[in-house]
Amino acid sequence: MHLAALALRPLVRVSDGPVRVLLIRPDNIGDVLLTSSAVQVLEETMPAEHITYLVGPWAAGAARQGPLGKRVETLPFPGFGGRRKAHLLEPYAELMRSARLLRRRSYRAAVVLRPDHWWGALLCLAAGIPVRVGYATPETSALLSQALPRPDERMHATGQATALVVALLQTLGVAARAGEPGGASFEPTAEDSHAARVWLNQNLAEPSRSVALHPLSGASLKTWPDERWVALADRLHAAGTPVVLSGAPGERGMLTALGARMQHPPAAVLSDVPLGMAAAVFERLGAVVGPDSGALHLAAARGAPTVRLYGPASAMVFGPDPTAPLQVVLQSRSLPCVPCGSLVNPPCGARVEPPCMLAISVPEVAAALAGILEARARRAS
Repeated sequence: MHLAALALRPLVRVSDGPVRVLLIRPDNIGDVLLTSSAVQVLEETMPAEHITYLVGPWAAGAARQGPLGKRVETLPFPGFGGRRKAHLLEPYAELMRSARLLRRRSYRAAVVLRPDHWWGALLCLAAGIPVRVGYATPETSALLSQALPRPDERMHATGQATALVVALLQTLGVAARAGEPGGASFEPTAEDSHAARVWLNQNLAEPSRSVALHPLSGASLKTWPDERWVALADRLHAAGTPVVLSGAPGERGMLTALGARMQHPPAAVLSDVPLGMAAAVFERLGAVVGPDSGALHLAAARGAPTVRLYGPASAMVFGPDPTAPLQVVLQSRSLPCVPCGSLVNPPCGARVEPPCMLAISVPEVAAALAGILEARARRAS
């Protein structure tokens, strides 16, 4: 990376005209949602038309219904979205093609919001962007013009992203107009809300007493055993709580198979619907429960109560806004390796259902849900 930085630095040029800023976030829906408060800081400080938010097509819906809306563009970042390389040079061919397009826009500054995203930092350098802000990691430091020290391991992801945006504004000599970072931001459209109301009227008599179980996650090490989801659903049904099974597009078959194992079928299956509609459904339910995933961040962004099961990932960093009401995190306190932070090669050697996820019991989740539903009932009375 040091050699690449030296070779590409002659491309850097400071342009005249308005200060245009590029934000890069290659990750999935949950990470984009957790970045929305930082995006809002920038949007409230600078003219929105001078900002471009570059995300993967897999997370475009989450970004476009956040603070910048139409200023969101997509790029199929190599290594994300489940894409496999056609050949070894494909990531570099994509980088040079994208860099040529970005160079025409004369961006003055960029923020690489994922700390270890060397490809994004290299893209900004190849595009000739003079101010390139990100976190100092072995992969990115040589490619950035301003590399902030890695944040404290207890700093929430929203604060990490906001610190980068504030650093950029300071470099540009602009004072940030927003206050402390808040939670995720996502706004369903009027069509989303209407579709959600129709779906709820067709499937649930009392949405506010119903619970959505969202059992699947994008990472196999975040999973909880199927039999525990079945046992939890059976407990909820016995307590008179209707159950909705929720999943991402393409997961309806797996959810249907899971529902077939339950003593009583779920009240409904919510899958293969637009992101905004799912969000509008979640906000009207009694609670949403699942592993750390974009769906749980989406639910919380709309104020829905959640119960989240955390294993290898840090709930302190990637959990809900600690100031938000009715957001419960369950994570093992008995295992010294928690959180290890690895979703690929954890020290326990697990590839699915690691010990940290197995340490979370069905009674523990059921008790957390009962507490949330009771608190909601008290608020409503």
